Amino acid sequence: MDPQTLRLLDRLLDLSNSWALHQSHANIHLGSIANISSQRRDTLSFSLPSPQTPQLLSAFPTLLPRLALKQSRALETAHEALAASCAQLTRTVAAMSALRRDAFSKAGKAGMDGVAIEAAGWIDVVVGGYEREMRVREELMCLLEEGVGEVEGVRVRWARQGWVDFEVEEEVRERVKLARAAEKRR
Repeated sequence: MDPQTLRLLDRLLDLSNSWALHQSHANIHLGSIANISSQRRDTLSFSLPSPQTPQLLSAFPTLLPRLALKQSRALETAHEALAASCAQLTRTVAAMSALRRDAFSKAGKAGMDGVAIEAAGWIDVVVGGYEREMRVREELMCLLEEGVGEVEGVRVRWARQGWVDFEVEEEVRERVKLARAAEKRR
């Protein structure tokens, strides 16, 4: 494998690792949103007096509004953090798309270099999956912002990553590892 193709594949793996990091952060923020939303529902359920309302709340009438305000702030902070993670994912996918253009440009210049063409194909498959996943995330963010999507359902779908072909990504990792080992033997 020539050095330029190896650099392209290394860059793909770096970007895949970057996606995984930001995806992990987004999952944490979505978990926080789900948790705080659940707590907030429970808090608001006590806003109207009923026989189930704890006596403590009548003794401290400002407790419930203050708790609801604190939860609202925490929810807002979690949404902002999720939006920041989503922006990082968007930048990562944009860098992947640029990498794909570079890979096909290199493959075109390489003529009949089968390795460069095969590498461009791997990059295309992997990047295509991440692009589709990014579109899913954009839709899920809209659902959250509009209050239409159930937070837990959004969180589950966000974590799934059904469009990403991890088998091809793993094959790329193995090929890069083999190429590095072959380089060391030379």
